[in-house]
Amino acid sequence: MEELMKKWLFFTLLIIKSLFLAPHLSYANSTHSKQNECIEIFDQLIFHDIVYLGYCNIGDEDISDLLSKLENYPEIQTLILMNNNIGSEGAKKLAKQLVLTDLYLDSNHVTDDAAVEISNNPHFRVISLDDNQITDVGAQALVNNNPLLEYLDLGNNIKITAKSLANLKNHPTLDSLYINDINLGDAIADTLIENHKITTLAVSNTNMTDIGIRKIATHEEYIVLYLGGNQVTLPSLNALNQNSNLQYLALNNTKMDDGSAALLSFHPSARGFYFDNNKIGAKGAAYLSANPRLVELSINNNPLGDKGAMWLAKSRSITSLYADKTNISSDGAIALAKNHHLFELSLNENNIRDDGASAFAQNRYLSRLYMSKNKVGDKGSALFGKNTKLTHLILDHNEIRNEGAIGLARNRTLMILDVSYNHIGAEGLKALADNKYIPVIYTIGNDGKMNSNLVFEAVKKSCTKKHSRVCTKLEKWENQAQE
Repeated sequence: MEELMKKWLFFTLLIIKSLFLAPHLSYANSTHSKQNECIEIFDQLIFHDIVYLGYCNIGDEDISDLLSKLENYPEIQTLILMNNNIGSEGAKKLAKQLVLTDLYLDSNHVTDDAAVEISNNPHFRVISLDDNQITDVGAQALVNNNPLLEYLDLGNNIKITAKSLANLKNHPTLDSLYINDINLGDAIADTLIENHKITTLAVSNTNMTDIGIRKIATHEEYIVLYLGGNQVTLPSLNALNQNSNLQYLALNNTKMDDGSAALLSFHPSARGFYFDNNKIGAKGAAYLSANPRLVELSINNNPLGDKGAMWLAKSRSITSLYADKTNISSDGAIALAKNHHLFELSLNENNIRDDGASAFAQNRYLSRLYMSKNKVGDKGSALFGKNTKLTHLILDHNEIRNEGAIGLARNRTLMILDVSYNHIGAEGLKALADNKYIPVIYTIGNDGKMNSNLVFEAVKKSCTKKHSRVCTKLEKWENQAQE
């Protein structure tokens, strides 16, 4: 177990290190006077069978160096290159290698000709090309050419049409499909329901109406379903409620209210609901809290208030709760702090203040607590120095000064502490710097002068697809490390 903990910590640090390098690479890469710095430290960015090279300003001209590095590490199966400057020439070179099984090229500049070559590599099981420049030509090749593909992400390639995805109905191995943020409409639904292999489907913001959603809702192969930003109506909700195999359902930004939440709270198999940016209040929270199977609830940017928080605090099944921007004050926080089942809790941009923070500091069950922008000061923050359960504590953009920082510096069990953008002076920053137990402390934007060499904000956003293959793998390792 200690070894697993070390590996998890090492992976966190390697991501941070690669992200830190990104802002400093522009000169080196523009002149090409030396190798890309992330590629130079390639061996430090390996975790298990994954190498993480996101946000590294890697371009086409760097791919040959990257492939040379890969030749020395045949154990690597997953290459993450999201948010770089890779175009078709670089992507074509990557398509020719025969070792990788999982390739993530999200947010680059990949076009159809490279997508076709990637599709012809029979070794790939995961291809993630969200936010590139792929049209129907590339999409059709990716759907048709690799009969062993298990995971495909073509989201936010806005020129793709439903016609190019027609052969999805015949794909023999595809398990996870992400086609968010494309104007596919209801036409895609008929294709999707003919496929009986896909279990994770993401079709958020695809301009689908009640007609298409009802077809998808009744398809019993789906275990994970993302439908946010579409036209979800009462008949759609009724259809979803009758799908007894569905376990994780995302309906962000669909105008859900208390009645919608009440209806879905009786879902017979749901383990995770993601209902951000809706109109769910205390009554809806009361119904959701009573579901004995619900383990994870994301209800950010809903009008819960303290009454809603108090209802959710009564849940004995929810272990992960995300309730940012939900009008919760110290009263609701104190109620949540008494819950003995929560493992992870996010309350960013509420009004928790010192009384709420003090209650959480005394909680002996929470492992991860996120409280950005909550007017927490010295009194509430200092008490976390005595907490021995938390591993992640995020307190950026609050009102912490030297006294709170000195108190926090006494903590010996945290893995990650973020106190950026507070009002900590030189004395408090020195106390934090002298802490030899917390591996990652993020302090940028405080009153005192202290160089911060860690970019934690991007780390928090590095796994955006909750049920994607790589995120699931990382979560598994992390949870094993903390058992």
